[in-house]
Amino acid sequence: MKQREDTNTKGNDFLDMLIELKKNQDLKEKYSFEGNKVIAQAFQFFLAGFETTSSLISFTLYELCKNPKYQNTVREEIKTTIDKDGGITYENVMGMKYLDMCVQETLRMYPVLPFLDRRCNAEYKLPNSDLVVEKGLPVYIPMFGLHFDEKYFPDPLKYKPERFENGTNVYNKDGIVFMPFGEGPRICIGERFGLLATS
Repeated sequence: MKQREDTNTKGNDFLDMLIELKKNQDLKEKYSFEGNKVIAQAFQFFLAGFETTSSLISFTLYELCKNPKYQNTVREEIKTTIDKDGGITYENVMGMKYLDMCVQETLRMYPVLPFLDRRCNAEYKLPNSDLVVEKGLPVYIPMFGLHFDEKYFPDPLKYKPERFENGTNVYNKDGIVFMPFGEGPRICIGERFGLLATS
């Protein structure tokens, strides 16, 4: 980081973002973004990205081993793609629809986090109820509860990649139900890395 700052080198990456945060911080704030705090943030992202990705790979392989018909379909898709394109590229990995369906179903059954936690930033009255969530109140969103709700995912204990044949948005049309990486402005920064590395 020091070398980048001293040479004013731009890498258009996470380290650049940390350098910009450090440069533009409000010195009146109680939290300062200096030295070990910057390193700790970078290390946290490094660990979070690799541990969660390796877990997703492990759970996907576990389910494919338990379900040979899905394993054979994925194997055939990969083999066909490699034979057609002469190798593996970013584009053809992103085009492997059945592999993506398997990864999405694994994320449904084995979410990275059991719940998402947020803090309410404004008073909010729940529609069709007298319940009011006050500003500052912690809000917990149960991933397992949503991902295993039979209303949205029939037979939720079964591994069924075909649930995602029409993509993931089909589960979010009446509100957000499937959100393995969170949702909105605080969605996981490593979503694309995790999905690409897993595929």
